[in-house]
Amino acid sequence: MRTVKPFILLAVVMLTTAVYADNTDRYVGGDISMLTYFEESNAIYYDEDGNVISDLLTYFSEQNLNAMRVRLFHDYTQASSSDQDSGARQDLDYVIALAKRIKEAGFAFMLDLHYSDTWADPSNQWIPKAWEGLSDDVMCDSIYSYTVYVLKALINAGATPDFIQIGNEISYGMLWDSQSSASTSKKYYAGTTVTTSSVYTRFVNFLTYAAKACRTACSDAQIIIHTERVPNSTYLKNFYDDVSSVDYDIIGISYYPYFHGTLSTLESALTVLETFGKEIMIVEYGFPYYYWPSDATYASSYFSAYDYSTESGGEDFTTDLIAQLEDHEEVTGLFWWFMEGNEYNNNWSNGEYVRPTAGWYNMSLFNNDNGQVLSAMPVLQEFLGLSSSSSDDDSYTLYFINDASWETVNIALYDSQWNFLYDTFWSNDATPSGVAMTECCTDGDYTVYKYTFTYDEDEGKPSYLIFFNDGGTSQTGNLTPSNGASYNSSGKVSSSASYTCDDEDDDENGLYVYFVDDGTYSWTSICIVCYDGSWNKICGTTWSSSSTMTEYCTTTDGYTVYKWEYSDTSTTPTYVQFFNNGSYGTGNQTDSQTFTNGATYSYSGAVSTSFECSSSATAQPKRDAENQVVRYYTVGGQYVGTTTDNLPRGLYVTSNGEKVVVK
Repeated sequence: MRTVKPFILLAVVMLTTAVYADNTDRYVGGDISMLTYFEESNAIYYDEDGNVISDLLTYFSEQNLNAMRVRLFHDYTQASSSDQDSGARQDLDYVIALAKRIKEAGFAFMLDLHYSDTWADPSNQWIPKAWEGLSDDVMCDSIYSYTVYVLKALINAGATPDFIQIGNEISYGMLWDSQSSASTSKKYYAGTTVTTSSVYTRFVNFLTYAAKACRTACSDAQIIIHTERVPNSTYLKNFYDDVSSVDYDIIGISYYPYFHGTLSTLESALTVLETFGKEIMIVEYGFPYYYWPSDATYASSYFSAYDYSTESGGEDFTTDLIAQLEDHEEVTGLFWWFMEGNEYNNNWSNGEYVRPTAGWYNMSLFNNDNGQVLSAMPVLQEFLGLSSSSSDDDSYTLYFINDASWETVNIALYDSQWNFLYDTFWSNDATPSGVAMTECCTDGDYTVYKYTFTYDEDEGKPSYLIFFNDGGTSQTGNLTPSNGASYNSSGKVSSSASYTCDDEDDDENGLYVYFVDDGTYSWTSICIVCYDGSWNKICGTTWSSSSTMTEYCTTTDGYTVYKWEYSDTSTTPTYVQFFNNGSYGTGNQTDSQTFTNGATYSYSGAVSTSFECSSSATAQPKRDAENQVVRYYTVGGQYVGTTTDNLPRGLYVTSNGEKVVVK
């Protein structure tokens, strides 16, 4: 696929082995023919959490993709400079090196033979310069010899193709004439009357010799014949009827919604293609991001349900596409074309070529303005029957080191279109609301502030953030949010901060839960028991045990929070139940609840993912009614210990200078 489209960069920047699904007869991935060039130009890729992706193939494996496609030109140096600049620049040495990496990373490899020096598509099928003037018979021999040579070179290098495309988008034939003549007199048109023509015979002979070469040199590979006439089901039927004598395995199609129509149009095409008894692969697919192609056959109004101006458009359309393909067992492949495209941090001026996306629109799976992966990426694995997310939401925590001595630290989070997220906004006065970060701890001479929010799929993923003081008189630049990262006034300091704030334990990497004693019952202590999926007790205490959960802190509502940690992380509990020490029955035990690591429970059994410890000394009293033992806490609400001194409630300073609160 190739077409010239406007591309505008926004001014504001923001297993090494593939994991296969149970159904290994399905393949999902992308055409990554430009990957090496992007790597060499220093493109920076970020994952969904804002972390730098050091190796893109490894990341694709982690996304459960299992196949990659690479194109090959006969001699791209004969292509025009504009075609080379736009990405027609893969020779055999380049393909061997990239294909070897693909195979070593555990992916299936699809070789896309263009049989041309430049782009081959419905409008361009030009004979390689070296083959110009050859008779049709000699051309057949050249196709055979060249194909065998390429395949043997790949095999000898340890990069054996699993799939071979003999031609690219050959809906109207291949090898028409020289590029300089631009003659289309040998252009093929599918249909019953064409089968007697010399143009038809010529085309089928070319395919026959190409397929024969594949069987000779790489017999285990599956052969693909690739077209793109999805909007015209009749033409597709005529085409594959015409090539029925060719030895091939898979029908390959391109499906770009803006060129080829809605999902209902695709449905009609698949219904026709399924009558041929072949596997079907969508070997080229993509959905635009931010810009709708200016030369699109189908206007954006056809896809009003999918907002292409945000990344959710591609995510939603891909989700619906895959859901539709579930009804078509014959469809065994889905490949996103040019998924590796990413202009963030690129420096093409030092290389031989200009920026390849200069003549393209945003169509990759990475944001060209900040390098972050788009939300359609994890959806692809659903084609293999895998879930694209393990939960509906995720907790994000961000830290700011106040090296600028701001009186307060505020935060604003934005999506990719600079819409505010998670109740944050830009404060234009000295009274912040909903954006103030919480004082956490210190880092050397500086105070560290913390902000935690829940990333909700429905609200959208944060793409940018800004830290600022009250009134916005001081602020950071536009930054990329990274879960767990720390920042200061100059930018990101670390991608994985290790601060322990007043409402955190030193180590929360194991299994643990909290229980909030909201005063519903007057339990003398809080005990816990947990079970596996068959209700076998695997941790915690028995009903008669005196073991209790550990007192943790006091909430801003004045309730005491208890914590329990399970040291044996080899078995994760399925159910959990809380009870009063030594007692059971109504009022002395909760109902059993599903275990959620790190969650907070209460008498009613309600589960939440967070609570807020008190940051003041005004919490409600919590004293042992029997012996008047007094508990005391840090100012931040962290439980410290007990004393038998009958101290009044209030703020005290210990002998070592530590401030504590008696409640």
